[in-house]
Amino acid sequence: MPKALYRFLLSLCLLLPFAAHASEAEYFAAAKPNDQARLLQDWAAQPDPARLTLLTSLQ
Repeated sequence: MPKALYRFLLSLCLLLPFAAHASEAEYFAAAKPNDQARLLQDWAAQPDPARLTLLTSLQ
């Protein structure tokens, strides 16, 4: 196989985990209303500085 194809496949394998990682906002948007309420309750009980922007935008 050509060297360029190997490099392409290697870069694809290295970048795949970044594409597969879903943020908490994506989990929240994809969740059903009952699950969204449970997520908000859990997040309010255990505040995380990374979630503050999401929580303030949802108010």
